[in-house]
Amino acid sequence: MKEYIDFWSKPQTEMDYTSFSIKLLPVLAIGTVFWHGPDGAALRRTARQWVFSAQQWLSAPLEKSRMNLSGLQIQCLLILAREALGVGSDLIWISTGTVLRTAMQLGYNRDPKHFPGISVLHAEMRRRLWATIVEMVMQASFHIAMPPLISMNDWDTEPPANVNDIDIGRESGLPIVSKPLTTFTQTSVQILVRRSLKTRIEIFQASNNLNSEISYDEALRLDAELRKSCRELTSYTSAVSAQQFSSFGRNHLEVILRRPLITLHRPWAIKARTDPRFYFSRKILLETCLEELSSLPSSDYRSILLIGSGIWRDDAATPAMNIALELITQIEEQDMNLSSDIQRIRSKIAREPLIQELRDAVALTKERFHLDEEVNVKCCYIMALFLAQVEAMENGEDVEVAITKVAKQSLMESYEALKARNPDPEKDVSQGNIPGWDEDTVRPIDDGFSYDFAQDLAFDFDFSDAALEDWEAPSWL
Repeated sequence: MKEYIDFWSKPQTEMDYTSFSIKLLPVLAIGTVFWHGPDGAALRRTARQWVFSAQQWLSAPLEKSRMNLSGLQIQCLLILAREALGVGSDLIWISTGTVLRTAMQLGYNRDPKHFPGISVLHAEMRRRLWATIVEMVMQASFHIAMPPLISMNDWDTEPPANVNDIDIGRESGLPIVSKPLTTFTQTSVQILVRRSLKTRIEIFQASNNLNSEISYDEALRLDAELRKSCRELTSYTSAVSAQQFSSFGRNHLEVILRRPLITLHRPWAIKARTDPRFYFSRKILLETCLEELSSLPSSDYRSILLIGSGIWRDDAATPAMNIALELITQIEEQDMNLSSDIQRIRSKIAREPLIQELRDAVALTKERFHLDEEVNVKCCYIMALFLAQVEAMENGEDVEVAITKVAKQSLMESYEALKARNPDPEKDVSQGNIPGWDEDTVRPIDDGFSYDFAQDLAFDFDFSDAALEDWEAPSWL
């Protein structure tokens, strides 16, 4: 903020305008996601140009001159801006790897105590920045189900001190006195999240191990450790006033800690469909997904889910698909147990809240698609098929017929929405323009949604030919 004030008040000769102006671009770009006024789509198209400008500055020759604190800050802000605005977010895992290795080459993985000549401000900024980079690596790894490629043995950097920004001002050369964690500061939550890092790394490494599978006892141990961290964070943030900690922050941080529980329990929950020994995982998976979807009503958090990409795209879709799996399992179990009519009615009433959560998630994907920024048809299409299968099974209808009908309807709705944005796509193709590519923002189709999970659910979706056999696709598709 001090640099920001100086940027507008001091002459250019008194400060480095280039690095700060490049740092400011992604900050402003992120802010456009939360603008609910008129011309929001046009503003975000302009914001994507800011992201490209900052990326070009980083990629220019003599990049070694940008391997410093400001350069790392800009790289982190660019990753956040790309995810918030959907600019190449499917490549974020690669980008976070680059930032991580840059930071390690600059020694950020070593605690500042090893560098006696470093200032108090710089030392604390290094700790904060390292914690930020490692967390970004973790989130990117979760998004595309890839290993984080880092372990706790790769660094000895201590967590940031529990102090406010003003306590480490440039003019102060005094040692920092960290406040007790019971005192809320601007770094308290970062410290709390950092406490669960070791457990989350173990979960991601185990889930991406191609040579062996962890035992169920080990999975339960990791579950106990991580859920303890979830309870600590929930208890802590509940005691903090809304003025100190926003609902957006609460929602996002709870999602960060609960995502690994989905990764940990999903394989066992699938096995629980045929082996009741793993029922605990099925129960925890459902509870975790419902808790994630409970964040949807928050206006600011909903804004990022509607517009953002990368990790934001999965925030509703992944829990919803897990809920769909649970609903299908419950209906199949009910049919196998030859339940009485009264039991069926009671079970149907009990499942209605789950089905409503699934409907809400599907509605979110549709709303997302109909925004000017969204060009990804698949997520909206597949989510509609999940809901169609659940509702058909619940109502005793022919599943394939119901899904075929919804598939055609979803594709036609998507086609009409795209056509409304681009009335003459065949002309654009003849002129070398590709539908889905925005010439103004140079934004290609960003298919960041993970479909591998759908294959794990054992859903029978082998009906694409039947769904499309009499649907005449436009010639440009």
